[in-house]
Amino acid sequence: MTRVSVDLSGITSLREQAERELSPRGILQRMRPHVDGAALGERSTHLYRNRTGRLEYSTRSVVDVATRQEVRITLMMSMPYAEFVWRLGYSDIDGFAAQAHTAILEDFGSQAKTFLR
Repeated sequence: MTRVSVDLSGITSLREQAERELSPRGILQRMRPHVDGAALGERSTHLYRNRTGRLEYSTRSVVDVATRQEVRITLMMSMPYAEFVWRLGYSDIDGFAAQAHTAILEDFGSQAKTFLR
């Protein structure tokens, strides 16, 4: 008689890790630093004159949706005149958002490689 024994503890541990990391909270924890970094980059490099500090202070990330189907964070300048500043070219918020998007995709790519090895 031959018995085959399989230790599933590694698989169980990996499954639990994947469930944690792929939960809405886990995904937000991976995305948020990139978007917050983009907001910080915009706040520290903008070309507009920061008289009141309101526009700079309003530049931040906002979690729009965090469900099992979708997680969405918006990088925004929430003052009513933000678009005017952006159209004049005094803000590179789009460039920082694109950098954050690329970094998030790379981060998720490395995360996927961890689970697929």
